[in-house]
Amino acid sequence: LEARFHSPQLGKEAIGRVYNLGVGGMLLESPYDLPIQEPVSLEFLSFEKLPPLKMLGYPVQAKREGTMKLVGIEFRDLSAEQLDLLSRYLKKLLKASWS
Repeated sequence: LEARFHSPQLGKEAIGRVYNLGVGGMLLESPYDLPIQEPVSLEFLSFEKLPPLKMLGYPVQAKREGTMKLVGIEFRDLSAEQLDLLSRYLKKLLKASWS
């Protein structure tokens, strides 16, 4: 799964790979440093015909892994609609991993 993200301090959009997605957050592989606790606009790119999911995430930890950074991002205050769509993404990803 890939996500488009934008941090005001970064000043540009980028795309990163999503790992360990859950209801409370995710691990994002990013080519850029993201400031801890500064909100990041996230959009999951459509997966298996699901609509794009947009939300805010808050980086809570980061570490360098070669040329990339692995950033732990926490989700806060998701609306019922965002939570429902996130659940649909999780179900599709789980089904895909068991196929």
